[in-house]
Amino acid sequence: MPGRCDYLIPIGTPDAGARAAIWSRYTAGRTDVDVAALVAASELFTPADIEHAARIAAQVSFERDLEGVGAPAARRRPSSAPPRRTTWRRSRSAGRR
Repeated sequence: MPGRCDYLIPIGTPDAGARAAIWSRYTAGRTDVDVAALVAASELFTPADIEHAARIAAQVSFERDLEGVGAPAARRRPSSAPPRRTTWRRSRSAGRR
């Protein structure tokens, strides 16, 4: 039957060096980001989990920057992004499904 896979090949999660390379890609050489802390906190993350966490962190950062610019406090929308710890937990649980 075409398209059928008879083998399941487990790949596993990336090691610390690979996670550092992936995080470095998303932090783009920013000096205010502690890549070593991110690597330690993302031990069981897949590359997709790391990408998801980086995108959520970027969105939270963007929304925080918007809060400081533009509309007066009465017109500002509350941030729709969850707190960082919630984001990490959600990312970790998403990778284990």
